[in-house]
Amino acid sequence: MVRTVSRKIRWTRTVIQISDADSFFSSLWQRVQTLEQTHRQNPLGVDLLVNSTKRYLSRPEYRIQLDELFAEETERLIEEIDTSVFTAQGGWDVENYRNKIALYESATEPLVRMFGVLGRWGDGSELSLVLDVIRAIYMHADKVGGGLTVWLNIRSYPAVLIFTAYGLGLVRAQRWNVLHRSLSSMITRQHHDSQRIVEALFLGSWKGGGNDIWRHLAGLEDRKTALSNHLLDLFLDWSKSFVGISSDFERLFEHFEILASIVHLESTVSDELDRALADETGRVWVRMPVGRSGWHSSTREQVLKHIESDDIKKVLLEAAFAKGSDLFFDKSIANYRRIAGRMEW
Repeated sequence: MVRTVSRKIRWTRTVIQISDADSFFSSLWQRVQTLEQTHRQNPLGVDLLVNSTKRYLSRPEYRIQLDELFAEETERLIEEIDTSVFTAQGGWDVENYRNKIALYESATEPLVRMFGVLGRWGDGSELSLVLDVIRAIYMHADKVGGGLTVWLNIRSYPAVLIFTAYGLGLVRAQRWNVLHRSLSSMITRQHHDSQRIVEALFLGSWKGGGNDIWRHLAGLEDRKTALSNHLLDLFLDWSKSFVGISSDFERLFEHFEILASIVHLESTVSDELDRALADETGRVWVRMPVGRSGWHSSTREQVLKHIESDDIKKVLLEAAFAKGSDLFFDKSIANYRRIAGRMEW
């Protein structure tokens, strides 16, 4: 005998309050696009690209394959950020801003992790490839001249991510000479004079790096260094491909930012720095971008103590940090500490 069991299914209805149908469906479509785009990168595919980079980098005879791998992935990224979801048109909307940032990160993740590998295990010969890709992405982003300023400014966000990944890899490998060369290399801007990469892509000196705009990301509303904080959180995961075993990634990250700040200050005339530091109130300094270590005093002092040690300082000066000048190096640290002292308030 077969026994039949019947069950009643109770359906529930939820009422969603909306201001109007147009804005509701527009927001819904943006969220669907974000979900689609942010899950588009197959983790297995990304890992394959990273492992291929490691393999090609390990043998000089694979240099052509390495260049082709990066060329193909760069072309893919440029084609993707030219799609309609990254348009610079349209008005300001916080949700749309968050969506675009997530989409840029998803699209750039493969190249970011690949460049971290180059920074960690390269031998210096890869620097020309790194600079070519960063310049190509930055200049391509700069070609779009019409649209909302904030959308135009963040078009070069992929270049920021790649620049950061390569720098973190270099710090992990303690390749100070290549780090300085990469930070101080020039980049061309549309309708503007050329700039050093550290001036074009590092924190607040990057045209899309204003703190107020990055505070719109969830959880960063009250942060003094919203972009720096966001990049740290992002690279905690991404850097596993190239940092490896690290007892303190936060310190490594802030180490990179402090050295980049010192390089940024190198364009300053010594007399200008002298006049600022001569002010006894401690309220005058020369502008330099300062990341989260500005207020994160415990890690900051660990890093500064490390780079001020005789052995490390000697190596950094030989790599041309602080113009290779012992005196300018000390003044740069003093200027950094003065800015950081104000950020702790």
